[in-house]
Amino acid sequence: MECLIADCKKDVDLRIQDADEASKEAEDDKQAKMQFSIKGQETVKEITINTNVLQNKTSAVQIIKSIADSLGPAFFDWVDPMATLIVENLMVDHTSSQIRKTSTKILPVLMKCLSESSQMVSLLDRILPPML
Repeated sequence: MECLIADCKKDVDLRIQDADEASKEAEDDKQAKMQFSIKGQETVKEITINTNVLQNKTSAVQIIKSIADSLGPAFFDWVDPMATLIVENLMVDHTSSQIRKTSTKILPVLMKCLSESSQMVSLLDRILPPML
C-alpha cells in the first residue's frame, strides 16, 4: 500500500517553456514533448510531461479504489491516510482529469469501509470543507 501511496504523491513534471531552452536539455525517453506556436508570440513553445509518472499515478489511484472496494471494512486502517491524500493531492491534480475523477469515486468506497456512523461523520467533516 505504501508503494501505491508513494506513486500517488509523485510530481508529474509538466513544463511549458521556450523550445530553444528545451532543446538544450538532455533527451529523456520518459518525457512526451510537443512543440507549438502561439499567435502573437515570437518563440515556439514546448510542453513536456513525464508520461511514465502520470501513468503510474493513474494506475495507483485505480488500484487503490479496487483494493478499498474489495476489502471493505478490512481497509479501515487506510481510510484516514487515503482520505487525506485524496482531498489534499488527488482531487486537485492539475495534470489529469482521470486522476481527479477516480479519486473522487474513492470517497464513497471509503465511507463503506467505516463501520460506525460517528466515524463517517468525522470523515465527512474532514473531506467536505475542501470540496466546497
